[in-house]
Amino acid sequence: AVSSSTAGGGGGGIAMADSGDVELERSSLSGCQAAGNGGGISIRQSGAFALTNSSSIADCSAGANGGGIVLADSGALSLTDSAVSSSTAGGGGGGIAMADSGDVELERSSLSGCQAAGNGGGISIRQSGAFALTNSSSIADCSAGANGGGIVLADSGALSLTDSAVSSSTA
Repeated sequence: AVSSSTAGGGGGGIAMADSGDVELERSSLSGCQAAGNGGGISIRQSGAFALTNSSSIADCSAGANGGGIVLADSGALSLTDSAVSSSTAGGGGGGIAMADSGDVELERSSLSGCQAAGNGGGISIRQSGAFALTNSSSIADCSAGANGGGIVLADSGALSLTDSAVSSSTA
């Protein structure tokens, strides 16, 4: 468990600044803060990051984008049987913010109670990023100060929802 940690830049809980693979299994990050991007986790470059088997990110905040997680550059993020909740961003992506050509997949996972001052209360997808919500995943009770209470898709990003739901989210 990582709790109540802070960063003056990005990655309040974990900052992954180069290529590499990280998996958190049955782990939690809570109450983490970043002045920049990625209140809980910041993933940059071509890294692959997985949260599995009841892992959680809760009550994290970012001054910029990605209250729970920010995925920049060409990284990959997967959540399986895990959750991001009650996280906030001063910019976009209260739960998750993705930029550039990254890929994010949630399988049997949830984003809930997340808030963004900008776009994408649950998730903000920019550039050519791809996002898949599958197998009973959900985005619920999220809010954005601008567009996309649950999800905002900008530029040429791709979105796929299969057997999943986006509900009770506002912008």
